[in-house]
Amino acid sequence: MKKVSQTLLILLKAIGWYFVTTMLAMIPITVIFMTINNGNMAALQSDTYTLCSLLATGVLILVLYFFYRKRQPGLIAFEPQNMISKYGHGLLMGFCLMLVVWLLALGLGGMTTQLHVQFSRVWLIILFFFAFLIQGMSEEVLIRGYVLGQLGQFLSPIWSIVLSASLFAIMHAMNPGVMWVAILNILLFGILMGMIKHFSRSLWYVGGLHSMWNFTQGNLLGVQVSGLTTKASVFQSQAIAGHDWVSGSQFGLEASVTTTLVLAAMIGIVYWRAEQKQPGWLKTHH
Repeated sequence: MKKVSQTLLILLKAIGWYFVTTMLAMIPITVIFMTINNGNMAALQSDTYTLCSLLATGVLILVLYFFYRKRQPGLIAFEPQNMISKYGHGLLMGFCLMLVVWLLALGLGGMTTQLHVQFSRVWLIILFFFAFLIQGMSEEVLIRGYVLGQLGQFLSPIWSIVLSASLFAIMHAMNPGVMWVAILNILLFGILMGMIKHFSRSLWYVGGLHSMWNFTQGNLLGVQVSGLTTKASVFQSQAIAGHDWVSGSQFGLEASVTTTLVLAAMIGIVYWRAEQKQPGWLKTHH
């Protein structure tokens, strides 16, 4: 019972921190945008509003890192060794994984795409890149840093990974256009991130991967990011009616079966490669 109560307390703390910081960021930003635009609700659909929301929410969650940095130095650690290489590998992996998902969706006839970049909006794409760097890493600090780190002190690595991934899925359950396939895929994404974090012992890999996964979807390929839409993108991709299982409909490719297949394959590959290098790694506490 002690482990159950400890687990629930950690999960409740994390989800409470997430929703409180989200509200602290969103309420003032929403009020400001509505005031500036004379109550026009369309302002809340603008890229500028989305950009400000990503930055503010990400920064507030990162406060968690500074809070625990002195209290539990090893809990949310950013190791300096090879950090540029690790972060770069994570960025590259996130780009490649989403590109494969997108190409599969196009090949299966679930989407159409066209070149969409407008040079007057390139600056906005660049800002989104840095915003997603902050937003992606902030969620990794919370889930794969704090939650996975705390659970790993008294639960097995498998249980720690699954429970932290489940919380990650719950955090996205209220996003626009969410479907059961989307929740499944976000769960699989969380399991993949947890496995990589547990094996590598590094937040750099998962932070880079998560950030580039989101940026590639939204601002390179022009796909909804967990139900959120941006107009500032290099390509603009549209779902074809009747092919929701491929396109993910209004939620985006994260609700696509192609994403399910790619993530399941990656989980298998990561497990196999890690098992070769360190047999029994999922039974070992770090």
